[in-house]
Amino acid sequence: MKKVLNIALLLVFCFILNANAQNDRTANRGLIFSMANATLGNYEGGLGAKMYFTKDMAGRIGFGLALGKDLTTINISPGVTLNLMISKPVTFYTGAEMIIKSASGDNAQNPGFQFGLGGLLGAEWMVDKNVSLSGEYYLLSINMMSPKGGDTQTAIAIGAYAKMLLTFYF
Repeated sequence: MKKVLNIALLLVFCFILNANAQNDRTANRGLIFSMANATLGNYEGGLGAKMYFTKDMAGRIGFGLALGKDLTTINISPGVTLNLMISKPVTFYTGAEMIIKSASGDNAQNPGFQFGLGGLLGAEWMVDKNVSLSGEYYLLSINMMSPKGGDTQTAIAIGAYAKMLLTFYF
């Protein structure tokens, strides 16, 4: 708990110091390519869209696919992000994301329907004026699983997930 509080205080402090900073991004819409948990024989990635509603707040939606040995997962994940600190060319942000997932296959730990909510922290590096690389870490995730033929289960995890994003703004 103390670690989470320290991170929150650091983010608030950075936000206050850099409230008037400028970002080099010249467009308000973006096409997102994401990848997470890629190992030999496994792939988890997706395609998404991002749109800034204000200078610091963006909405996004992602469509993901995970493939592994005897496992297939398809998901949709709408979310929102808020820029906390802009220090050219890096922007630190936080956000929340909902995930709706369907898993199937012989190796699926929880086959069936899953619904989740997550809070995240991320950093976006503007490689060029309209191209960025980002890394995100999900600090808290709450998942409700409804396995085929079973009772609904709820799981809460802290720091359970990380992913990389490549965004092209237009």
